[in-house]
Amino acid sequence: MTYLYKIMAAGLLLFLSLCGEAEDISTVTVEKDGKVVETAALPAPTAGEGWIPKKVKRQSSLQEENPDIRSALISYFADSTMDSSDMSYTCSLVDLDGDGKEEALVLLSGPDTDKDGSPMLLILRPSEEGWMVGQEIMGFPGTLFIPERGKKAGAGLLPIYFGTIDENGQGAVRKLVPADGLYPPVANGETADITSKAYKKMKGTAYFCGENKKKETVKWFSLGER
Repeated sequence: MTYLYKIMAAGLLLFLSLCGEAEDISTVTVEKDGKVVETAALPAPTAGEGWIPKKVKRQSSLQEENPDIRSALISYFADSTMDSSDMSYTCSLVDLDGDGKEEALVLLSGPDTDKDGSPMLLILRPSEEGWMVGQEIMGFPGTLFIPERGKKAGAGLLPIYFGTIDENGQGAVRKLVPADGLYPPVANGETADITSKAYKKMKGTAYFCGENKKKETVKWFSLGER
């Protein structure tokens, strides 16, 4: 019996060590100039990515830092009470308003930007002077998808769908419907009917996904001093 207890104890220790390794997924690599400089906490757990319609394409993020976007972010926070030196960000490009020019979707994570464990979403628009911040949305869960622009949609901002956790701890999908050129706060997002045929057949592109067809993952960069 003594040997049996020892074997059981050893098995339990091995099981706990494996569980500890499996749960250690709260960090991401943050890079400067292609070199690893630190790790940062991932956003809080959300509804995963199972809510994304099957026909939606998946994108991770830009795999190389855009110096113009970086400069715009540093300038934006230069006169802010927020400390950008502790911020990390990831970015994707998408034409949100149908004008043929891509906007930059930027997720910012840091002590001053995170709300309830979720980062801030910044929407940057291109201009002759460079990238300009058009809107900031606090407490954004992370992965999002933007539907394909229909032939009858015309110009104007497209809605943003995102997976989240409701007050009962269940996965849910909500959408931010723009009004007067701006998106509402995350808390005002409308609940989407993911059981409808229309939703299941939706096309578009999802951003900040765990992995795309190229096996690329979401890449984060530091806004700290170089």
